[in-house]
Amino acid sequence: MNVRHISHIVYLSAITIALLIAGSLTMHLGFWQLKKIQQEQKAFQAFSELTAPQSEISDFAFIRTSAKPIPHSEGSFYQVKPPYQVGYAHFALFQTPTLDRLLVLYDWSQTPQAQKPIPVNIEGTALPFNLIEKQKIITPKDITWPQVFSGPTPSHFIIGSHFPNTAYFQLMFTPKLATHYNYAFQFFLMGITLIILAGYFFCRKTHD
Repeated sequence: MNVRHISHIVYLSAITIALLIAGSLTMHLGFWQLKKIQQEQKAFQAFSELTAPQSEISDFAFIRTSAKPIPHSEGSFYQVKPPYQVGYAHFALFQTPTLDRLLVLYDWSQTPQAQKPIPVNIEGTALPFNLIEKQKIITPKDITWPQVFSGPTPSHFIIGSHFPNTAYFQLMFTPKLATHYNYAFQFFLMGITLIILAGYFFCRKTHD
């Protein structure tokens, strides 16, 4: 067996190993897409179903507590109500006896102005603040989210159970079944193709 033949075998072995690794990775990505479907379905179910009140704020926690609005903390931002109704989401900070301050979406209307919030029993679902963090505040003018809080930015905000535009946020958590299945199919197809190619080069190596 000469040096050229040995180098040829090493070359085919390297290709085989590389293809097997690439095929395994793409197959893993396919299973990851299927796992994403389960995760999104679980999140959507948690968001859509009311559960027992929780004492800590976390994604989809169902919050029920007495509260009173903090003066001059209310405002609104632009939001489209599905299907295509233009309007404004109205928010305010509420002081609670056990959960400290909560940012609550308490109303929605087609004008930037809303009735001032009154002391209420807050009841609603907690969602990550990053869902509205990039929304520009329309009223009051020239105010930003950090100025609203005058302190640490909250991790979550509360959608009141009476908030009429919950569908806007539900759409964000609706499982993207077609997209994930399509990606999974492509990854599986690519992985199988790479593994078949690896088998072809392995056969060449053993027969050369």
